[in-house]
Amino acid sequence: MGQLIPARMVVALDLIEGGTVEFFVTTPAAQGNFVWKGTATLDATKRVQMTFTELALPTGQALRIRATGVSADGTIGLTPSYRASAPSAAIDAVRGTLTGVQQAANAQLQAGTTVIANGQTTVSKTAPPFWMTLLGGAVNSFKLPESTASVVTLGHIDRGAPLNILFVGFDGGR
Repeated sequence: MGQLIPARMVVALDLIEGGTVEFFVTTPAAQGNFVWKGTATLDATKRVQMTFTELALPTGQALRIRATGVSADGTIGLTPSYRASAPSAAIDAVRGTLTGVQQAANAQLQAGTTVIANGQTTVSKTAPPFWMTLLGGAVNSFKLPESTASVVTLGHIDRGAPLNILFVGFDGGR
């Protein structure tokens, strides 16, 4: 049941055990060059569980979907590299990942071209790619668990890391 689609992480992913963060992956051109939006959680078994909820087409149309992340060995979720960290350092790592994405999206929004010809000035602005806009909005969309622990587990998945998406279907007929 479902279809396995190869994909790659768009940005690095840092997670605190029990925390949830939105993330994005892309599929290669041969599979449609789509951007997939999902949520990831580092569970108690130290695996990153991924649930995908939206698929962005190259046209900008977003579709609600049902899919999950699957590792190369066929198991649900991914095994990250992980390390113990102080809670504040772990939170800073997660926030830093998302803030970098937001800054890149904002920089592209502000970029423009100025042309001066015959005394006239023309400024043209180009919107950032759709996926960059999606990523920029993710900075405030993660939830962190309440913890009084002095050490927490921080899971990490590299940018560009391969995974498979188990696509189950469209949600809500959109």
